[in-house]
Amino acid sequence: MHPGHADELLAALDPDVSFVVIECGDPSLGWHDALVAIGEEVTPRLRRVRNLAFDLLVNPSEAASLGPLVRTEHDGSLRCYQLNAEPRSGFRLPDVGHGRAEAMRGFGVHLMVDLPHDGEGAAITSTGAAALDAFVGRL
Repeated sequence: MHPGHADELLAALDPDVSFVVIECGDPSLGWHDALVAIGEEVTPRLRRVRNLAFDLLVNPSEAASLGPLVRTEHDGSLRCYQLNAEPRSGFRLPDVGHGRAEAMRGFGVHLMVDLPHDGEGAAITSTGAAALDAFVGRL
């Protein structure tokens, strides 16, 4: 998909597939203040951090509303997954290589979007052609 923009890609996710994981973080921020809970802390505290990365679990509507923020974040890159069920805490797909399609099926990944930078080509991956066709139709 070229050119790819995070806001447009997030808005094109399937509204009937409830779980979206968006990988977030900006290593270019350097040291900054953020609310962070460490370990089993119940209440996050304002702490000075850098290289903060996290996965955000939202529904498709929330993902679409976050699109403009993701697009303007650092370089506009996006990696997100749309899943048929809430992902397990250890959810992680191999970046490349053998077994990726099997891992997608095993985790119930409906669709994956990988955009290196705003305006570049986005890779849209699914284990089924119908999901890809529907995604392209919503763009």
